[in-house]
Amino acid sequence: PSDASLFLDLRTRGTRLLPAVPARPGELAAGLRGFGARDVVLDGVSLRHEHGQALTVLGGGHVVVRDAGLASRMKIVHAQGSDVELVDVRGRTLVESGTYAVLVQLIGASRMHARATRFEGGTLYVGQGGAERVLDRCVVFSGERPIAQGQGDARLVARESLLVSAGLGLSGIAGGYVVASVIDSAEQPIGRGSTELRLSPRLLELGAGERTVPSHLRRAEEPLEPR
Repeated sequence: PSDASLFLDLRTRGTRLLPAVPARPGELAAGLRGFGARDVVLDGVSLRHEHGQALTVLGGGHVVVRDAGLASRMKIVHAQGSDVELVDVRGRTLVESGTYAVLVQLIGASRMHARATRFEGGTLYVGQGGAERVLDRCVVFSGERPIAQGQGDARLVARESLLVSAGLGLSGIAGGYVVASVIDSAEQPIGRGSTELRLSPRLLELGAGERTVPSHLRRAEEPLEPR
């Protein structure tokens, strides 16, 4: 498909999308929307949407993206009350540098688990209502936006990840863990509202100057062992 306004709607459980030619990556010039569909898998199929969101998951859906790219001028992932798994994914915004960009947005009781995934060009937003984001060995380059922003009871778990921003680091993340990771931010690495965030003694701060991680957030022992 080539229509920039096109979306592929999925409502069927157990759908798996594969490249038309085995062992060769595929790409859809469209967004994918899942409405309550669970166990949906994109395996080697990338999504690129010039105007809308690349992946939208609503109504208790569950979508897995493996070995693929997600690119959009809006959010690459928007989940509301749903679960998303990203494995070896390359996610990036298509907007110009310096433009406001929320790369991933989780609303309500949503959970995203990303492994070996790269996010580039925007912030990772975690809303209130039980939303949680898990980063396992991921890389985040958020540009001038905060690495991650939260609201209410938002949670973030980052293990062995590289988190880089030309602005703020983590802001408004109420709880969770950052273990054996690097935060490289031009401004404050941990902002307001992160009162229950627990930080590994192996957390490395770079580029923050005199703006350091609050000492009371650091644990003497690992709060969560990396897997």
